[in-house]
Amino acid sequence: EKFLNLMDCDATIRFRERRELENTTAGELFYFSIGNNDIANDLISLGITPNKSLDMKFPEIPDEYLRDFVRGLFDGDGSVYLDKFTVRVKLLSGSYSFIQTLNKLMAENNFPLRKIDISYTIKNGIKISNAHVICYSAKSTVRQFFDFLYNNVSNHMYYECKHNFFINNWDKLIYK
Repeated sequence: EKFLNLMDCDATIRFRERRELENTTAGELFYFSIGNNDIANDLISLGITPNKSLDMKFPEIPDEYLRDFVRGLFDGDGSVYLDKFTVRVKLLSGSYSFIQTLNKLMAENNFPLRKIDISYTIKNGIKISNAHVICYSAKSTVRQFFDFLYNNVSNHMYYECKHNFFINNWDKLIYK
């Protein structure tokens, strides 16, 4: 809704329920489609290509917009979750080149350079790689990530569910 309002767009928001697929689960999903050639052509001119998931290159982003881009990436293709007593943050992409560049840019912004992991799904008993992942789990780094994304940012510029997860698990991010 926030995105569509910012775009002054009246596209219909649709809902798909959680589904079990072979050996994986597709979570519930809200989505919309915009069929506008001008927007599509603008995105292509910025380097976004159809079926980009596995070979997408990291776009050239001016330094002052990197955190906005990372916030959008996190809202769309990232996760924050509680693993026992640790809050973990993951950023992922099907493209190794994309996640490798992101990792370097985050390191240039005082985040630790991370080992790039591979996420797998099991299909017909076979392990299939489906994403390249960087993960932050140290309390200080997760707190730094929260500040990087949300400090001095209006709440209409992010997905509140992920933001609120940090807030609701704040005690796990503060050293006692």
